[in-house]
Amino acid sequence: MDNYHVLELIGEGSFGKVYKGRRKYSGKVVALKFIPKLGRSKKDLENLMKEIEIMRGLHNENIIEMLDSFETEKEVQVIAAQLVSALHYLHSHRILHKDMKPQNILLGKGGIVKLCDFGFARAMSLNTLVLTSIKGTPLYMAPELVEEKPYDHTADLWSLGCILYELFVGTPPFYTNSIFQLVSLIIKDPVKWPKNMSAEFKDFLQGLLTKNPRGRLSWPNLLHHPFVAEKVQVSPSSSSELPEQPFTEEPTAKQKAAREKASRQKASNLPAGTTIMRKLKGREQPRDESPKKQEAWTNKKAAAKPETQKQESEPSATDQSEPWNSVKQVEPTPREDRITRDYAQEFPSVEVESRKVVRREGGTKGKDGLRKSIEQVKLTEEESRTDRPTCMDGTSLLQYPLMVGNWKQLVLSFRLLVSLVD
Repeated sequence: MDNYHVLELIGEGSFGKVYKGRRKYSGKVVALKFIPKLGRSKKDLENLMKEIEIMRGLHNENIIEMLDSFETEKEVQVIAAQLVSALHYLHSHRILHKDMKPQNILLGKGGIVKLCDFGFARAMSLNTLVLTSIKGTPLYMAPELVEEKPYDHTADLWSLGCILYELFVGTPPFYTNSIFQLVSLIIKDPVKWPKNMSAEFKDFLQGLLTKNPRGRLSWPNLLHHPFVAEKVQVSPSSSSELPEQPFTEEPTAKQKAAREKASRQKASNLPAGTTIMRKLKGREQPRDESPKKQEAWTNKKAAAKPETQKQESEPSATDQSEPWNSVKQVEPTPREDRITRDYAQEFPSVEVESRKVVRREGGTKGKDGLRKSIEQVKLTEEESRTDRPTCMDGTSLLQYPLMVGNWKQLVLSFRLLVSLVD
């Protein structure tokens, strides 16, 4: 798909949509047929493969010619290997990116992926084992960040899992326009997995999207996972170039103990209840504080008490450290019509339209007056960053039609047929 530009919609049917496109470097006009795999039966997918194989061998001036075909997971795998390579280099130098998201990924010629925007990056010294500053984009934040707990390099790996999930499914693992509901989803809800995702890719994402950071798939095991093994190019670095105790090496028991101790100390210094969590609890508190009439003690209440105690004793999702291959199977559903509308209640100066946010009169605007989205809202401040870098030979992944952006709902997890237009 790197060799084509998507121009405009020219038709649609029950199985997909056709767009007018142009082949890069030659200017040849083509038709791009996008067929979603999500929700299709196994028989439908088999018939689609047969159609592709038949058309691949047809070469007649009176029959439309198929030029190329693509499958999303293979495209995602190529991008995944390059992002893993980029993070391995950063983490080997004890550097955290802290703002991994599609907008900060560029695609250059030949499908080369480049990670950009290091405005929130942090180089950690040997004395710094965990961080507490909360910066980034909520949709791609790890559970420990949205709870404002101490975190380390594994937060970048969670964000990587969110990006790859979005490239395949079409939406992030947890998606809503309410920042309060988003925090609740990230902390408590399980990830929903599509049936058409391969077992290898699913296992890889389950490892990255493990809520407990101590059970998350990390270095060096990440490099050896079958989904990216032998596809990741690790930059050669001499021992003199690398700092002591790089994050890409397996930590010793002493290092693990020191990190846990630092996490506990940092957590004890944090105020009781985080900014976002205090607001969440404030919304839930009135329901529990409603006055109740005093009732005589009955057998019915006595019988209900053990059940209440049982519910209170259940651990939260972030406290569980189950391996990622034991996650419950849940099928994702399209979220276009399920976007919540309560963002306006929490931020009255904005008006929500799908994933766009339009400022009303009296509300603050960005420096350039552009619309803002939930992906650009930080937990500690509402002002969005608009000084995103550009690349002469690449485009932002957000603007790349196959992956995300305006075509996201139409193109992601699609199988693609590219044909000439007469």
